[in-house]
Amino acid sequence: MEATGHIGRCDDVEEGGVVTEAPNAKTLAEIRVEIHEGTVVASSRRLLPVPGFARIFWSLPVFEEARCFGAVIRQAGRMSHRTLVLLRHAKADSPDGIADFDRPLTVRGHADAMAAGAWLAQNGHVPNVVLCSPARRTRQTWHQVALALAEAAGAAAPDSVPESSIASGVDPETARAAAQHEVRFEPAIYHGTTDDVLQLIRAVDDDVSVLLLVGHNPTISQLSALLDATPTVDVDGLQTSTAAVHRLTGSWRDCGPGTTSLLTTHVARAVF
Repeated sequence: MEATGHIGRCDDVEEGGVVTEAPNAKTLAEIRVEIHEGTVVASSRRLLPVPGFARIFWSLPVFEEARCFGAVIRQAGRMSHRTLVLLRHAKADSPDGIADFDRPLTVRGHADAMAAGAWLAQNGHVPNVVLCSPARRTRQTWHQVALALAEAAGAAAPDSVPESSIASGVDPETARAAAQHEVRFEPAIYHGTTDDVLQLIRAVDDDVSVLLLVGHNPTISQLSALLDATPTVDVDGLQTSTAAVHRLTGSWRDCGPGTTSLLTTHVARAVF
């Protein structure tokens, strides 16, 4: 513990450390909040410097410590960088008599989706949570991506498949491949607008550092352009099996027009 003439206000924290003056502050405790790769660690004791960590130093009266501690952690969590990957489904077939919702991937589409998954793994964009349209072509795209992620991680798919997956009509191979990720099949990604999809993103928990959204044009391309703080005009939008990687600084709740930076786009194509 140490005495200073300052008190930190919970709503004023910024990366690098901000302390607001308060003339009536007395005995103070210093809390260090450390953020590393989306994980927040807090301590009321001084810690030795750790390279690569973003540090926030927060001083406040001892009697205020318990009340403000939770707010400091929440604020620090909102400073973390988060990654949003928007992936358009792979190339789909259009058989006669098949509804749009049930269109399957082509052979090329399956291979390209696998290549997209390999690229995500190679570049460190492995998702914690996946939001996927329930249409057949997007489910099949995610299936191939998941297989590639599992292969890259050297993880064998589980031998058993939960009965609930079979009962719900989920393909057993998809259930096994997705076992390492939380996957949500959201009808709004198929039927909805960019605003509807944004609502899904904003509802994601801030513990999630990498979010993958598998969807359709025109919505997926419109959303990518809407989110980018410095958008470029692309009349064709995202091609099939294209991933647009966005970086968000802050909470998922803050995701909206112009709030992300587009780090890169990648058109995944298998080599035969």
